[in-house]
Amino acid sequence: MLTYNYSENLGINKKMSLEVIKNEGDKSLLRELESFGLKKIESEILFILLYSEEPMTTKKLKDYLNVAKHQLYGVLIGLEKRGLLEQIGLKPKQYISDGLILKNSIERYEHEISVKCNALRNSLSASENKIYLSLGFDEDAKKIHQYLVKVPATRNELIKTFSEYSYEKIRNICESLLYQNAITKTFRGKSLLYSGLSLNEIVEFCLKSLKNKLDDKKERLKRILEILEIPTTSDQNVFTDLVSKTYNVYEDISSLVFNHSQEATEILSSLFVLIDHNFKNWKEIVISELKNSIKLCFAGIHIKWLVDKSFLNIFHQLSIDLKEQVVNAFPRLSIRVVTRFSTKLYIIDEKEFFEVPQTTRLLDKTLYIKSESATKIKRFDFLDIWEHSHDFLPIFNDSIDEDELIYFSDQKDKLMKLKNFNIAFLGNKGVGKTSIVNRYLTDKWDPQIRVTLGILVDESYIKVPKRTKEEYEEIKLVIYDYGGQELFRELYSGQLTGKECVALIFSMNESESFNDLEYWIGLIPEEDYKNQIVILVGSKSDLPNIMNQDKIWDFRKKYNIEYYFETSALLGKNIKKLFQELAEVIYEKNL
Repeated sequence: MLTYNYSENLGINKKMSLEVIKNEGDKSLLRELESFGLKKIESEILFILLYSEEPMTTKKLKDYLNVAKHQLYGVLIGLEKRGLLEQIGLKPKQYISDGLILKNSIERYEHEISVKCNALRNSLSASENKIYLSLGFDEDAKKIHQYLVKVPATRNELIKTFSEYSYEKIRNICESLLYQNAITKTFRGKSLLYSGLSLNEIVEFCLKSLKNKLDDKKERLKRILEILEIPTTSDQNVFTDLVSKTYNVYEDISSLVFNHSQEATEILSSLFVLIDHNFKNWKEIVISELKNSIKLCFAGIHIKWLVDKSFLNIFHQLSIDLKEQVVNAFPRLSIRVVTRFSTKLYIIDEKEFFEVPQTTRLLDKTLYIKSESATKIKRFDFLDIWEHSHDFLPIFNDSIDEDELIYFSDQKDKLMKLKNFNIAFLGNKGVGKTSIVNRYLTDKWDPQIRVTLGILVDESYIKVPKRTKEEYEEIKLVIYDYGGQELFRELYSGQLTGKECVALIFSMNESESFNDLEYWIGLIPEEDYKNQIVILVGSKSDLPNIMNQDKIWDFRKKYNIEYYFETSALLGKNIKKLFQELAEVIYEKNL
């Protein structure tokens, strides 16, 4: 476990105010950071964060570095992904970095190198194609390399042999293969002669190169820590205890939290489980967490608990007695479902917090911070997410088994039934229907989304304002994402009955997808069309727009389509607005 007091010692002995960093910060640190593999702007940001005595907002960094906001955001996201800094604030965003964070980034890098090395070693026993794939060769590079292994050749000889390639193409492939140490070059007279190395030789060289990179990173980090006067081993303020079993981590943390919270009045907590091969452990963790939380509630402590959707899968398998206890503990134990958190977190009043980063297999490290300023930031973030999350009890009630209803007959006021509304997404293959839905559900852009075959069904919970009161009601949207391939289209017409809304999706950089909307709207049965809300959605607005706005308006007028949104799943543009307004319109119509 990593433990420190943020206000006293963040793993750095040379903390200073922003005003004096420029004059008193050791400039050799900048050189070492660039040698560490960072760009100039990345080095400057870390230079400030490593010396700063307080978390830095993006505004402060922007003013100090005099860079454009969009450029700064891109760099900060990149540094955060590599684990070189941590974001501890959302509104406003605030960032920290320190010796511990840098050490952890090296451990992460070491893990990535280990994964790559194992993949390369394993590929040697696989087919030749898999070896090329693991080395990152495309088909053109593979073809040239295979030839050069058999027959050394000059560039001109390669052009004659591979007449389908231009001179520039051959040159670029050869330079790429040289860079990857897949071929060697010697002189034959005045011409360069290229020879291919065997796949075994290339793999061995890659393994050696990766090891050298890791060793170099470790040496650079050692120099950085020396400049910052940080011991390379643990000291009295910081200690590290790496653990290998998920359940043991939770046992240790739960007991610590329980001991620390005896005099608390409120605990903010989150539990984000991962359904994997450790499912049995996760189930035990959920039971342990629930029992501890219920004990604390009956001791007078209020607990706000954020969970993810995976929690629901486990909760349904718990005993009916434990489910009853959870319902009876409301409102002292208040649970909400959310997707934005990615860590296990405990905030005890405004005094301290525990944070546990998660991996796909285990909970590997815990950060325990005793600092009012840092805890207030975390608390503010938590409550902001809490406001935009969804009450657990109505969601639980919505999926409860019929034979369990009798156990909750005296808690009907707590277990209100959710209203369900169905939305169909229609449009050609590749217009971005799945990307829009995925961006809304995860708030992330996934470039690796596969083509939808048939129909995908997702659920989302959303808050809509009530008509007469300044209150909100939870509803459930069931989203049907219809694949756009012609193979499936004729099967869809009978499946659009009962949908409260149909969203017609077209790509703003492809006119054919808009023209085909006539076909898609024709699939809606006439009787259903009269009662359904039909909306028009333009996707990929981040790409060049070739659509004629008059043509869009004529289509809307022809089919009496009131609502139109231009969206970008890549940028997140209008995605939340689309689903929020859609939910409100459907809710209003079906009151």
